[in-house]
Amino acid sequence: MITNRFEPKIKIDEFSFGSKDVYGKDENDVKIGQSVVKQIGNAFPAIKINNKLFYYNEIEYFELNCEGKIPEVTLILSFVFDKTFAFKDVPKDGDVINVFIRSNSEKLKPIRNDFIIKDAEFIGSDNQSVSSKMYVKIYAELYIPKFYEPISQTIDDTSFNTLQQIAKQLDLGFNSNIENTNDKQKWIAPSTSYLEFIDFICNSAYKDDKSFFTWFIDIYYNLNFIEVNKEILDASKNKIYKQLVENTTLFSIHFDDKEHKGVIDKILSNHPGTANSNSFVREYNLVNNTKNIVDLMGYRWYNNFYEHDSGKFWSIFTEPLITDGAEKEKILLRGRPHDDSYKLNYKYEWMGIQYSLPNHNVHKNYLLSKTINRMNNLELEKMYIYVKLNKINLNFIKYENIPVLLFVTKNPVTSDIVRTEKEEETIKKENVYPNDFLTINKFYSGNYIMTGFKIIYEQPTNIESNSQYFEYGLSNVSGFTQVFKLARREWNLYKAEKI
Repeated sequence: MITNRFEPKIKIDEFSFGSKDVYGKDENDVKIGQSVVKQIGNAFPAIKINNKLFYYNEIEYFELNCEGKIPEVTLILSFVFDKTFAFKDVPKDGDVINVFIRSNSEKLKPIRNDFIIKDAEFIGSDNQSVSSKMYVKIYAELYIPKFYEPISQTIDDTSFNTLQQIAKQLDLGFNSNIENTNDKQKWIAPSTSYLEFIDFICNSAYKDDKSFFTWFIDIYYNLNFIEVNKEILDASKNKIYKQLVENTTLFSIHFDDKEHKGVIDKILSNHPGTANSNSFVREYNLVNNTKNIVDLMGYRWYNNFYEHDSGKFWSIFTEPLITDGAEKEKILLRGRPHDDSYKLNYKYEWMGIQYSLPNHNVHKNYLLSKTINRMNNLELEKMYIYVKLNKINLNFIKYENIPVLLFVTKNPVTSDIVRTEKEEETIKKENVYPNDFLTINKFYSGNYIMTGFKIIYEQPTNIESNSQYFEYGLSNVSGFTQVFKLARREWNLYKAEKI
């Protein structure tokens, strides 16, 4: 389980807003503004640049991308009549985007981040016709002071403890799913940035031959150091997934339980019983990147190096980890089934000379760990799915295991469904799919690792420019969607069946 070891202390800008910030000081404007304020960060993201709060109809597109090591933002603003932003509040050196997004539960933290602007592009001009639109496209990343500053230091400890020290130096929090690593050495930063130093440490982190690591900074300003194989192996222990597979009628009961108040057991599904929850999968698609990964890493990687103290030349091969027994029950991404030709696709690398402890300065698995971490992380990039939700769900943690249960609709002509006339009338009246009309998609369903996500806002086409719309309709309108990137290294065997 991924847990927090200490909270972040990083300072962010004060971000407050009221009805006057939205619609002015007139009594009627204040009344409307109070209605709008309740929806800021809920129906649309609250965004400020240089103390300017943007109206709902000025935000064309917003994307919070958490697929990489550091959260990034893409923002598109549009202006028709008031174009003063282009010269009064235009982004300059060191300016940030203040972002606030509410959670759907009091038990979950909202998103409150500052993103430093990396690039801003203005499309259109304030000297065009009055009614013409001007667009501003902005790219930014999570602002962490000192993150790119060069540092020179040496920390004599394990990678686990060293990364905690670095997190404290940056005023970040720290999350992990392990207690320590087996790689004590002097970790040296020779005038490199914190970003480069963290990446260097994680690439050479080692616990044992059955572990591999990744790192990232999350939306709550925590440095995460994750042993990924542990999360993959823990996935099989999820009881809720097994219960729902065995009895799909539990969906309607489980997801309509008001006592959860937005915090439900962590599962994603397109079952109709989840339709009103923030776990409902609206659509999903598969990405197959296998050929590119195999061309890069092969199926086996030989690490060739000279070990200085022993005076020996080593050639040690590394293969992607698999779950015990998976070769009999799952599809492994190692060539075509029953074809051993994949064993001929090897890669070799001369990795240099290793100066190991105790006489020198690196741990004994220093060079080997680089390949273990790289190869196994790339294995999760071979095949993955994107699932899209209608609502924001902040109940999931990046790199934790998530059970996914996806259904397909049976063909009423070829399937063996028999119902009474009364049952058919009920189905038509309530406009729902009964459970016997659905079958589990056994290839796509199963346990995944959530390796990233995007929160996307697109201005709804049915939002009117009339400010009174806020009094009546905005609370039922949201332009937010969320996309999860879900990966796994072993896929379910698919047996054709009549549906």
